[in-house]
Amino acid sequence: MDPDNRPVFVPSGSISEAGNLTYRNGRQFEEFEEVLEQVSEAKAEQYAAVFEVDYSFANQGSVYAAYTYNVARENSPYNGNNAISAISTGLYDPLELQWAPANNDFRHKFVIHASLPPIKGFILSGSYVGITGAPVTLKVNRDINGNGTSRDDLAFIFDPNDPATPEAIRESMDIVLNNPENLLSDYIADNLGTRANRNGFNNPFYGNINLRLMKSVPVIKDQQLEFSADIFNFANLLNNEWGASSLLGGNQSLLNVTGFNQESQQFEYRVNENVGRG
Repeated sequence: MDPDNRPVFVPSGSISEAGNLTYRNGRQFEEFEEVLEQVSEAKAEQYAAVFEVDYSFANQGSVYAAYTYNVARENSPYNGNNAISAISTGLYDPLELQWAPANNDFRHKFVIHASLPPIKGFILSGSYVGITGAPVTLKVNRDINGNGTSRDDLAFIFDPNDPATPEAIRESMDIVLNNPENLLSDYIADNLGTRANRNGFNNPFYGNINLRLMKSVPVIKDQQLEFSADIFNFANLLNNEWGASSLLGGNQSLLNVTGFNQESQQFEYRVNENVGRG
């Protein structure tokens, strides 16, 4: 049904010319609505190494820095109390659990916090937090394998250099690959001619600087009144190109279904030429 022989769980004759299908046509017995078995086979694992350093200066000054290297993986995207959401993105069987980066995976994180000694009662402190962005998955815009959900419909990444690639798709893939605003261009170029992996790409590293100026004023007895002013994303205040981030949502649609060819038994697609733009 696709260049990589993606299985489809409904009879091909039930797929409309527009490429629409319903999972109900894949039932062995029409008397049943939906039969799902939920078992405890899903697993998740997370490993992290954290390095910290802390130093205090004279007169209450201090600096703290930490680096975290993190890996989070899972074999099912299940998250909730609906069994259909446990369907994974196995390459050939949507019920086959497949290990992939978790939705909350990140690789690197830096944290720096510093506080200057008080000057005439004023204390200036600041922090920097930088982190690798969340994972992204390239998908088709609808359910094309007939299992009742589009969660697992990973996009086939057409190779524009493959003679078998339709001309319209080839031209659009060239646009996608050469778009300087496409954050996914390198990932797509490295995976031409294959099906995308679940959470196969991580958003770029990003971070920002926050500042706080604080002063405490004595009032009654041992009571103090504290005044503070915060500036979030300070670098962006100085220059609107600093501290800015272009991040993608977790699911990016690479292919839009335009029809189904009964003769070739293939779905027909239009490439989303704006894919990967933050």
